[in-house]
Order: sequence, then C-alpha cells, then structure tokens
Amino acid sequence: MRRTTFLIPYLGTALILVSPGLACAGDIPVPTPKPPQVSKPVEATVPPVTTETNRTGPSACQSELQAYGVTFKPMPSVSDPIGCSIADPIEVTALGPNIALSPAALLDCPTALKLTSFIRDDAQKITISTLGSTIASINQASAYVCRTRHGATKLSEHAFGRALDIASFTLSDKRVILVQAPPANEPKTKLFLDLVRAKACGPFTTVLGPGSDPDHALHFHFDLAPRKGKPFCQ
Repeated sequence: MRRTTFLIPYLGTALILVSPGLACAGDIPVPTPKPPQVSKPVEATVPPVTTETNRTGPSACQSELQAYGVTFKPMPSVSDPIGCSIADPIEVTALGPNIALSPAALLDCPTALKLTSFIRDDAQKITISTLGSTIASINQASAYVCRTRHGATKLSEHAFGRALDIASFTLSDKRVILVQAPPANEPKTKLFLDLVRAKACGPFTTVLGPGSDPDHALHFHFDLAPRKGKPFCQ
C-alpha cells in the first residue's frame, strides 16, 4: 500500500496525518518546543513619602502630651487652598486626667501643649486660691476654623490651629464660671477671670477677652501668633 501524507497547517505548526496502521513513533517528527517566554520585570512606581506618611509613631509634641495624660487623637495634616494649614493636628477632648475639653478641639499640637501646661501649672492654682475649687472642664467656643480675622483679610490664628476661645469653666463643685463681665456682687469670680487673663499673657502671644472689643465680650481668646515683640494682650 502506498503511503499518503497530508500536511494540514494548525496554529503555525504542521500537523502530519498518515494512513491508519502505517504510522509509528519514529515516523512522526516532533516539533522542537519553544523556550518559555520570560516577561521583563516591571518596576513598581513608589509614590513620594512625606513626613506625615513616614511617621511610625507620635511626634515629639504628641509624646509630651501623652506624658501629661492629655486625651487626644492624631489627625491628618490640614491644608486648604486659601492658606489654612496645620502640620501636626490633633483632636483634643481632655487636657489631663481630670480636665475635660468640650466640644473636642482641633488644634496644632504645640498649641495644645502650651494650653495644657498653662491650665495645669497656672489656671488651676488660681482657681484653688480664688474660688476654693479646681477646674473640671473647659467649654471652648472655637478652635480650628479656616477663616480670616473679623473685619480683615488676613487669616486668623484659628486658621492654623494656633488659637482657642474659652467660653466658660466648670469647677469640680459644679459651679460654672462664664467668661464675661461678672456681676459686681461676685468679686471672687472677677478676681479669678482677671488673674487667669493676666497670667495667660506671656505663655500666649495674644490674649483677648471681655472689654477688648465686641467680638471677645463672651470668651477668652488665647493664641500663639508669631510675634517679634511683646505679646499683645487687651
């Protein structure tokens, strides 16, 4: 019998068919296998690492606050197109084991640290000596707010988390001391407010309150505005 060979192209390789009964293993050519393809490694694109994202633990400022027993939560850095910004922002809910801050205040960490040391080392002593009690909580009226100063185009220190407005103090005996011009029949309250305000001038670079202007008639404004000269206190 005559051998008949057919070549059928199949996916780029010739497939050989032979008549039944006449083919054996040595008759069929085996194509040489192609070497495996090796893909070129792709370099991973690594985004630039910033100081904030590279931080593996609390900042030095945050570590100091932890030592004071301050209750706070680290927050993402703040940056706004108009210029408002905070590099090391934290949300503070207590200035120590026994001094609540309400509502929670978003502040620049160094400002929170300055506030904590002032309340603990100065305001608390004044409270004991004038009112015979201690500060249990502070009601704040404004912390970080991205805005300009009242009636001006310059950004407020609130826009950098460097300012806090205090509306009232609640004492451990439940008394509430409002930051406003006190009645004439409450000389101890007036003395307390006057001494706290005077003592804050120095630790803070700006101190305003009742009598400074209509905008500060019902709260203390403490901030850490950068100044070359003396603090501005009214």
